[in-house]
Amino acid sequence: MDEPPRRPPRPPRSPRPQPVPQRVYWIRRAVALAILVALVALVSWGVRSAWAALFGEDTSSSATSTGGTGDTSTDAQPADTDTGGPAACDPAHITLTLTSDKTTTTPGETLPFTVTMRYTGEADCTVDAGLSERVVTVHSGNDNIWSSAHCDTAGSRTLLFATGDQDEMIVPWQSTRSTKDCENDLPELKPGTYYAVVSYDGKTSERFVFSVA
Repeated sequence: MDEPPRRPPRPPRSPRPQPVPQRVYWIRRAVALAILVALVALVSWGVRSAWAALFGEDTSSSATSTGGTGDTSTDAQPADTDTGGPAACDPAHITLTLTSDKTTTTPGETLPFTVTMRYTGEADCTVDAGLSERVVTVHSGNDNIWSSAHCDTAGSRTLLFATGDQDEMIVPWQSTRSTKDCENDLPELKPGTYYAVVSYDGKTSERFVFSVA
C-alpha cells in the first residue's frame, strides 16, 4: 500500500523586525533636516546669482568702499571741512606702512600697493588722505620713477580720526613712469630693484622693496 505524500516542511519564520532605537531615529531626523537646510541655501544662492546676472546687483558682501584710485577700508569718518572742526593730526601720532602681495612686476603690469595710516594720538583730528597729500612714490636708486600726486584727479579726501582709527587704501601702480606734467611716451622701466614708500606731512614709511623683470 502506497504511503500518502508528505507535506513539504514549513519555511522558518522570519524574525520580527526590531524597533529602531530612539537615538538612531533622532539622528536620521537631524540628517534629513540638515539636507533640507542645505537645499534651501543652495536654491537661495542660485536665485540671488541669477538676479545679479540679470539686473547687475552685486551679491558679495564687503567692508570696503571705492575712494581715490583704489579700494579703501577705514575706521575714520569723513570730515566736514565746511564747519572747521578738529585740527589736523600731528604727524608724530601717525604711523604709515606700505606693502604689496606681489614682489615682482613687469612694465605695464599692475602692482597694487596697500597703504595704511593709523592714528595713535588722543584727541580727534583730521587727515587729508588724498593721493596728493598721502603720497606714494616709487624709486630706483636716486631715480624718482612715479608719484601718486602726479596728475591726481581724485582730489582731497579729508577724514576725521579718533584714537586707534586706521585707514587702508589700495593704490594700483601700472609699473610705468610719471611726471608732474603728465607726459606720455616716457622710457620703459628697466629690469632691476625698486622700492616704494608712502609719505604724509614730512613723515615717510619704511621702504617696500620689489623687482621689475
